[in-house]
Amino acid sequence: MKFKDIVAVSGMPGLYEMVSAKPNGAVVKSLGEAKTQFVSNRLHTFSPLDKISIYTTDTDSELLG
Repeated sequence: MKFKDIVAVSGMPGLYEMVSAKPNGAVVKSLGEAKTQFVSNRLHTFSPLDKISIYTTDTDSELLG
């Protein structure tokens, strides 16, 4: 599993591994429960962890550092 394949899904707790992308959503697997499910992109947004930044008082830093 690569860091870029881990996503946070809005409205859903926890982190997920992106199994495959579809035109109307994605198939994701929960890292905690190892449960696979389809998630519609009409209801949720996907945030890959390699694109998330941490905002500090000095500068913005990516999670990978």
